[in-house]
Amino acid sequence: MTSIQGLSEKSSLHDQILPKGVASRHVPVSRDTSATTQAASLEHALGGPEAMANQVGTTAHASLLAAQMLHMRDTKPDAWAQTSRVVLASAFISSIMTGKISPFAEAEAAATGLYSAPNERWDEGVLRIIAGSEKELDRVKSMLGSIERNGAKPVGQISPYFSTKYGLDAGERFFGMILQVLTSPRYLNLPVYVRVPGIISVACPELCRLCCRIWRHRYTAQPGY
Repeated sequence: MTSIQGLSEKSSLHDQILPKGVASRHVPVSRDTSATTQAASLEHALGGPEAMANQVGTTAHASLLAAQMLHMRDTKPDAWAQTSRVVLASAFISSIMTGKISPFAEAEAAATGLYSAPNERWDEGVLRIIAGSEKELDRVKSMLGSIERNGAKPVGQISPYFSTKYGLDAGERFFGMILQVLTSPRYLNLPVYVRVPGIISVACPELCRLCCRIWRHRYTAQPGY
């Protein structure tokens, strides 16, 4: 993700971000079941579904970020070793738009299986399970970064890449996004499609294409969105 800083308008997002900025080219959506084994293992390690819910506010399921991190560690060790930050789809787009890593929104952190709401921080016990060793614990903490509790606070300003290439207002404040799954009362039954605000989908279709390549969705321009 370090390649989002200093993006050149002379080249595409795809050519600048995918080669060196993303450790894993294809990431799961909410219907993914590849981490079922890791989800069960995590729940068992925390003492069962009730104990896990009391600790991190949710029981285990395959699309839980905590389970997906365990799955990546177990099945893609090379990609795991190259990972410096883990971000959700919403923060990924915000990071590209501002040219710096966006933090987790607290609402999203609470749905990862990694967050202790009573303590208002990442849960140390879960992080230790994901790390697998004391040596890796600090690296896992660094992967997740900070948590922003103020949803009304802008995460940054529009990066020079978009103001130069697409004419968006330089220095315009950019407010963080939130995953579609958290805006629906039936969020556990909906796939995580990357939904981009109209200003981005019209002015920057290459950002939509980049995200669709990573999340493996077909891109269709929606000028009326």
